[in-house]
Amino acid sequence: MQFRRVEKNEIGALSAFAKETFIHTYAHLNNPEYFKNYIKEAFSISKITAEWQNPNSHYYWKKEEDIPVAYIKLNEEAAQTDQCLHSSLEIERIYVDPRFKRRGLGSSMINHAIG
Repeated sequence: MQFRRVEKNEIGALSAFAKETFIHTYAHLNNPEYFKNYIKEAFSISKITAEWQNPNSHYYWKKEEDIPVAYIKLNEEAAQTDQCLHSSLEIERIYVDPRFKRRGLGSSMINHAIG
């Protein structure tokens, strides 16, 4: 299973995967109308492209046979949502395809991020 940075030409695939995993994780906990609007904005290709272009934000994913199974979004410095600690690394998002949960993928991505 490969762990690598998301390339610019993969942003559309990342957007689709991010929506899918977020919906699976949180749809049952939210108001459907609010949730639909949030998904449309938060995981749009234009928003993810802007975040991807920020030199202090980094998207990585794990793929198995070229199929995404997990991703992580890391923020440094000014890209962080909490500006208190300038020397820290923020994990803004980390999601695993439900079919691949309980295999240590999340832990291995966190270890890669801090390693």
